[in-house]
Amino acid sequence: MPHDELDQVLAAVREVLEEESRSLGYRLTIQEDGVVREGEWSNVLVSPSVEGVHAADYAEALARADRRLRERGIDRVLLVPAKPGASV
Repeated sequence: MPHDELDQVLAAVREVLEEESRSLGYRLTIQEDGVVREGEWSNVLVSPSVEGVHAADYAEALARADRRLRERGIDRVLLVPAKPGASV
């Protein structure tokens, strides 16, 4: 995936995460340096903005975000739940 295309994909991911965050009471964000390329796929580390939130608490929001990305034709992205501050 060219760099310009990756930037567009990440912008779309940020948008859907922001929309999903509204119902959670905290934000879901892409971690700094939280994108790992594996072939044609982009693994995007997503974490909550607050400590103490378990992945199960926002897994449904990530699933909805994934569906919304696919509806936009973005289908080679895997949203990966991560602890705040975790690194790749």
